Parts: sequence; C-alpha cells; structure tokens
Amino acid sequence: MEQNELRQQAAERIAKEEFDIDLHIYKKDDNDTHIDFVLESKYGYIGGGASGSKTAIRKYERMYRDVYQYYGVTKDDIEHRTKRYEDLIRTLARR
Repeated sequence: MEQNELRQQAAERIAKEEFDIDLHIYKKDDNDTHIDFVLESKYGYIGGGASGSKTAIRKYERMYRDVYQYYGVTKDDIEHRTKRYEDLIRTLARR
C-alpha cells in the first residue's frame, strides 16, 4: 500500500496535459481488515483488494460487484464484446 501511495503521489505531480486521468483510491481500515478500491473513471479502470477475515473479503467482493454494476456497460460494449463488458461478466460471475 505504501508503494501504491507513492505511485499515486508521483502520478498527481504530472501535468494533466501529459497524463490526463481521473484516479481515486478509497481505503477502509478496521483492526486487522484492510479494503481498498481504485477507480479511474476516464479509462474505466476498477480494481482494489482486501485482506483480513473471510467476512471482510466477502464484503469487499460484494462491494466490488456493486461498483461494477453501478458503472455498467454501454449497449456498444455489449454488442462489440469489449474488454469492459468481459470484465463486468467476470466480476459478476465471481462468488
């Protein structure tokens, strides 16, 4: 996580004209549980991870599916079977 934070800080220092992204990192820490989401809305990246108890990991997986469903896919994504569409299908197929 420390390395991720350093990378984000370095990315934020790059001028928008050179590297135009809309990156957001959301974190939740509670005792031995850590959950983080990484969202980049311009290029459609959604990622993250969880560590800790099995309950926390299941909670993260439910939230991850919900985030993917919220961002959805376009009709064009479905018709052309884009990477975005395939990622959504993989995510929804997870337990």
